[in-house]
Amino acid sequence: METLTVDIQAREDDVIPLSEPVRTESGEMTDSISIAKGSLMVISIRAINRSSAIWGPDAKEFKPDRWLTEDGISGKAKEVQGHRHLLTFVDGPRTCLGKDFAIAEFKVIELNQPVRMLLTPCDIGGTVGSGEELCF
Repeated sequence: METLTVDIQAREDDVIPLSEPVRTESGEMTDSISIAKGSLMVISIRAINRSSAIWGPDAKEFKPDRWLTEDGISGKAKEVQGHRHLLTFVDGPRTCLGKDFAIAEFKVIELNQPVRMLLTPCDIGGTVGSGEELCF
């Protein structure tokens, strides 16, 4: 399985702040990381999209309703830049060139799915089951 990553090479020495402190190999706590010019940084898109620290304890569960309302996305997930707070297509000047095509393709597939409705007689005007009105 291919792992999706974003590879970035530092153009200059920099200090990157962290959203939460981490413990270093020496046992010290730090809230930033020093990066030297030319260092390669690799960000795992899959790890961020499935992180329990970002999405909560149910991060690995398939819950499409998460993106249907603003309440479905937790505070930390709102900080993730990208389409619907996911890094799947990356973001900014290096966004995936096929993002708009992929989204359009999903919409076409969704629209071409057969619509399944259960039609049952309604109680309109006091006559249940007359067969004249159908509710769904």
